[in-house]
Amino acid sequence: MCAVLADRILLRRVMRRLPICLGVIVGLKSIASGFQAIFPPLSYRKDFFQDYLLARALISGENPYAPLPELMQKFTPEAPLAYFPHPSPHAPAGVLLTAPLGLISYDQAALIWFVFELCLLLAAASFVRRRFSLLSPGCCGLMLFTIFLAGAMPVSRSYISGQFSIAILFLSCLLYRSWLAGDSRGIGIWTGLALALKMFGWPIVFFLLIRRNWRALSTVFIVLVCSHILSWLLIGKDGLKSYYGEAVPAVIQSYRADGANLSLFGFGQRFFGGLRPPVRVDIAVPPLIDLPEAAPYAGAGIAAIVLFWVMLTCLKANRPETGPALLIALSAVFSPVVWLHGLSVMLIPLSVAFMFLQGLSFPSRHTAACAVLVFLFYCGDLFSKLLPGDGEPVSFALSLITLLPTVLVLVLMKYLAQLDAACGRKAASVQG
Repeated sequence: MCAVLADRILLRRVMRRLPICLGVIVGLKSIASGFQAIFPPLSYRKDFFQDYLLARALISGENPYAPLPELMQKFTPEAPLAYFPHPSPHAPAGVLLTAPLGLISYDQAALIWFVFELCLLLAAASFVRRRFSLLSPGCCGLMLFTIFLAGAMPVSRSYISGQFSIAILFLSCLLYRSWLAGDSRGIGIWTGLALALKMFGWPIVFFLLIRRNWRALSTVFIVLVCSHILSWLLIGKDGLKSYYGEAVPAVIQSYRADGANLSLFGFGQRFFGGLRPPVRVDIAVPPLIDLPEAAPYAGAGIAAIVLFWVMLTCLKANRPETGPALLIALSAVFSPVVWLHGLSVMLIPLSVAFMFLQGLSFPSRHTAACAVLVFLFYCGDLFSKLLPGDGEPVSFALSLITLLPTVLVLVLMKYLAQLDAACGRKAASVQG
């Protein structure tokens, strides 16, 4: 009898550690892939390549928001010409951040940016592990947790392509800390920086308006104004005009019908306008109802409904952690164009869900649901690999696979609301 009991305990320990071990293996493989991607010819396929071109243009006194092929011919003629035909959609604040890298070669800049992203991921992992008591303490536990996070597909997609999403994750960690501390200035600073860098955080601004948190809102405004003044001084009026007047509209027009666009605003395009191969070669999907003029209004309506529900849920939340977790989750998909790496910030809502489960003593049904959500977020858009590419036509029903990451965000928000309600009921029963 004792031997059977010991075997069961051992089996439970193995089953608990097995997902972490597999995640660490995947993380090591992903980091190795990211390291390989900083060398030619793979390095020229990174999103960071356009940031380097912007930095070179800024240092040379050129317009950073000229079409990318023009910048390539001027500054990196050795690179393959097959690249995005439009100007870069990366914000002027991102240009200011990466400007010093334009003083060195592209290979050196790609390496420095790769290491910088991994350092930010380590800092975010340290914050989350200490805040939510994840894994064992100590440097070894922190490194294992960081490698585990590096294997998540949204996170790995960010540092392999050289995007800003890990920086947004780090800012979201600071925002979450300031929110719980009641630091309105801190909330405004981190929200303003996220908006300046990646247009991330508009739902947070709307909620601050509802709560009339004028100190936080004024700080957001000051940060945005200062970033644009600095951009105007360094990039110039023509550069800013090109960004807002040409780059942003061109990118929205090019990718609103892209199957990899995870934006809530893209739902209307999927249902009424269909998907078609734009700049990228992707799947072609007919609309469910052929009414393209209704697509933008339907997408805006769906986004507004979700925003209204989140605002209402945040106002009625029982736990202080629920509000920032929901707002960060919604901010990830509340933009006209959203790629998978933008879901890196889901680490914070998932960690809040885990903390709620701890307080509820891990009820079986909710714990199983959390495990499924973590697994699906970790896999990212892996199931989209089942679809054909190269512009081949795909049925509307089959194309819904590409919506899985966005649907997961919505499910996670609803799940957090349920856990918040369960925590409220438990607190009421204890007081009673």
